[in-house]
Amino acid sequence: MAKPSKKSQDLQAFWIGRIERAKKVKKSWKDLFRVDLIRDYLDGKQKIEGYADEDWITINNLYSHLKAQLPALYGADPYFYVKLAQSFRPEPATISLWDTRGRIRASYLNYLKRELKLKSKARIAIQDAFSSLGVLKMRYKAKVIDNEKAGQPIVGQSGAELMDENGAPLLEPERVAANGRYCIERIHPDDILFDEDAGPLEESWGWVAQRIRMPLDDAKKDRRYKKAVLALLEGKGETRDEDQRRRDERKKGGDVAGRSERSGSKAKAGDREPEIAVFWEIYDLKNEQWLTIAENGDQPVADTDRASSSRSTYPSTGERAATRHRSGGIPREVRLARGARAHRLS
Repeated sequence: MAKPSKKSQDLQAFWIGRIERAKKVKKSWKDLFRVDLIRDYLDGKQKIEGYADEDWITINNLYSHLKAQLPALYGADPYFYVKLAQSFRPEPATISLWDTRGRIRASYLNYLKRELKLKSKARIAIQDAFSSLGVLKMRYKAKVIDNEKAGQPIVGQSGAELMDENGAPLLEPERVAANGRYCIERIHPDDILFDEDAGPLEESWGWVAQRIRMPLDDAKKDRRYKKAVLALLEGKGETRDEDQRRRDERKKGGDVAGRSERSGSKAKAGDREPEIAVFWEIYDLKNEQWLTIAENGDQPVADTDRASSSRSTYPSTGERAATRHRSGGIPREVRLARGARAHRLS
């Protein structure tokens, strides 16, 4: 493989530096407001040191308080209306046409709301907001396949070949998108990162990044990523870092061993834990660019993509319990956790 250009190396180093600084700011924020503490309290881990297990019973008032508040926040079932706001052509036929188009679009939005299970995913995001951030990612997902007509001239509806501005025929691309569809994903709050100088309002956000973990073998099958760059990541991945280990422990009730550990025998080639690659999908809001980098990489795994005017923002929405100067938000219920602990100590 050719040596990566200095420009791509500088771009990688630039964003790795930004991400590392933002990580430190987020860790300081989590430690200050004790985000892990509120998660432990919600899980019922409230026993004070000095008490034996048989002498302690946890009555999780914090969890019941949260569950009592949630229905008021997501109880309403959203319904979309799309109507003509104002027409500058007072023609009944034109107004009727636009009203019909509006009803069609409203029907499609309400269909997507049900089909993509927006409400059930929003419930989890709202619950996340009580301890940290609630994030939903909305995007258009498509599978990239080989184009059977690659290299052939593109033909318009009239049957004539389409030309570019220089008069040359437009050719079919090598790959095309297929099975396109909209999707909504709940993103874990620990996988979202704001720039180090971000304030509580969106206008102050310079960039937003999402951490994506996937087996390196799966990443090599993803055509968004450069195979030559992924090849350099072999041996630099991870099985599970500390944050992921704690997340798995919280979800599954204990530190979960890999298949080779459970079998009690030495790991075989086919039973080893997969090597995990860690990517950062970065939405540069200030410069309206998208790019993807890998931790421990030497250059971006996906080229910089300039966002068009129709998608010049990041594909996520967030919920917060409260706002604070120069931070993404305050986990309001952390204060309740502190109060609950003080109440028990008294």
